[in-house]
Amino acid sequence: MASTYRAEMSTPHIYPTDGMIGVLDQAKPSIFAAAIRQGDSYVRPSGNATFYFTVYRGGEVIQAERSLSLPVTTSEGTPPWSAVTVPANTFPADDDGWGAGGGLIVHYRITYSGWGGVVTVPLDGSGSLKIGYFGTIKPPRTVGMTPEGGAFVDDRAANTFRWNIEYNKDYTVSTPVAQASAVFQWRNGSSGTVNSVNVSGTGQSAVIPANTFPASTAALQWRISRVTMADGAVWEADADFWINLTTIDSLSTAQIVSPSGAYLTGNEENTFSWEHVIATGTAQTRADLQYSADAGESWESLAAVTGAAQSVIIPADTLPGGALLWRVRTCNSDGTAGEWSDPAPIVVYAAPPAPALLPVDPVPRPVLRWQSAGQQAFEVRADGVSSGAVFGTAKKYRITCWLTDGAHTLGVRVQSSLGLWSEWSEVMVTVSNVPPGTVALTARGVENGARLSWKAAGSFDTYLIYRDGEAVGETGADSWTDWFSNGRHRYEVRGVSGEYYALSNEVWEWSVCRCGVLSAVDGIDWILLRLRRSRPPVVSTESGRQVRLRYFSGRSRPVAEISAFTDRVHTLEYSFRPEERGELERLMALEGRTVIYKNQHGVRLIGVLSGLSGQQDWAADLRLTITETDWREYDGGRAV
Repeated sequence: MASTYRAEMSTPHIYPTDGMIGVLDQAKPSIFAAAIRQGDSYVRPSGNATFYFTVYRGGEVIQAERSLSLPVTTSEGTPPWSAVTVPANTFPADDDGWGAGGGLIVHYRITYSGWGGVVTVPLDGSGSLKIGYFGTIKPPRTVGMTPEGGAFVDDRAANTFRWNIEYNKDYTVSTPVAQASAVFQWRNGSSGTVNSVNVSGTGQSAVIPANTFPASTAALQWRISRVTMADGAVWEADADFWINLTTIDSLSTAQIVSPSGAYLTGNEENTFSWEHVIATGTAQTRADLQYSADAGESWESLAAVTGAAQSVIIPADTLPGGALLWRVRTCNSDGTAGEWSDPAPIVVYAAPPAPALLPVDPVPRPVLRWQSAGQQAFEVRADGVSSGAVFGTAKKYRITCWLTDGAHTLGVRVQSSLGLWSEWSEVMVTVSNVPPGTVALTARGVENGARLSWKAAGSFDTYLIYRDGEAVGETGADSWTDWFSNGRHRYEVRGVSGEYYALSNEVWEWSVCRCGVLSAVDGIDWILLRLRRSRPPVVSTESGRQVRLRYFSGRSRPVAEISAFTDRVHTLEYSFRPEERGELERLMALEGRTVIYKNQHGVRLIGVLSGLSGQQDWAADLRLTITETDWREYDGGRAV
């Protein structure tokens, strides 16, 4: 009865084990060894062995089974190994390398003889023959190289370059051959100097120190030019194999996080934050923040952040009040700024800062100029005389008053879109007038008015007429009649030439009415009001303010809210004789117009003729209603 033998395969030179794949170099001898076991005892074959092998590519036989008669050698060890050495160049070379078919596959079996007959070494106790699977392939190649082509490397930082060793991906290598050394190379452009770094050992990476590579270049190249394996196999890169890199960082884009669409308290600290978005993942080196108070027409600097911080605290009282926009941009590792972010709206509830005054010429009617942000209206005052609120964004204003020689205080404040006023900004101006000549004034009373005339020595552009210190008219002539006075008044005339003036002497004069008179203010044409049937003419007045009563819980009586506005209505009663019908019709035509009424008792009323009523027989009895209005004789020329 035949004995049962079992083979245990060894791996002294190449790396076959049961059912595994090894790597053969056809240019080198290959050793195949086994220990033969009979029962529990190992036996050591001696003499000759026959080595059978067949070669395949892609499942097709390219070399039919061949056999070699080889001497058996033994080696020490437990179990006692017996081996055969297959000479170099026995197996064909794989000229296709990593091409189709994945290299060559070798199937093999061994029989031993010379020790009591021929013994075929089975794989195991099943009686099947030992078949080995070996690929005769070229040395392994480098793959998985990082950074990949087109990637950014920061020249200011240390950079790690990595690679992997790959065998034929279609087959399993039981025990891969380790890397013994490698050569890392880099250059700046295809014609640049090649710099080499030797890498020893099995480590498949190279760390290149910071500031090694040139800055701001898009032509940086690298490769692994050579890999030497532990068994002596060598892989070399093709001459034109390089991986392209760049040290020019991508441009960043900034995205606003907060605030956006929010209300901020301007007299408190506020935190602004954003995101630095960049394809290379490098850190932000700087950020710039801006705000706009005119819907993006112009921008003002808000803050600058150096470093990687993506938020900043804006101190209190930094932002102007009103509706604003803000935006941010960030810089990459090269310090190059990206595009501005989309602007975000905010509303800052705060009084605007006091305007900054510019130098003022010390002339009698100076122009006040200033700078401000978020202005929607302004108010100017000269020695306390106010212009009132002037709406608009204009930042200059000519003082309407004529300033006397000496020191005067001018000021301006601005109002934001929220209706909040800034603090006043003031400047002291010492005025020095240079009279362009002289003006000599005379006056005489005329019916229902005062006639002024003057003689001027010098050249004047215009003349301003003053009654009791208030400007009441302007003319380019050398005379003027005051129809709006009643009684005795003080008059002056100011001759104006450019920025300077000459003030006349003072004159006192009467304006006398013999009876009641009435006229439209826009063209004096007096209507005489002489009589009233059966009794003297009468003027009665009603005056009052609007009062609103509000009731509050816990109070037994209301609280009065009194309006600042005064209503004053005058009633006049006169009669017209038949021969005065023309005057009556003229009077009735004035209904709804602004009129002036004066009488011999010193009364002067200006307002709208808002009502007419009465009765007629042979004469006409008429009741006139005049509602006072804020009508001004003249808006300019005030003096302080």
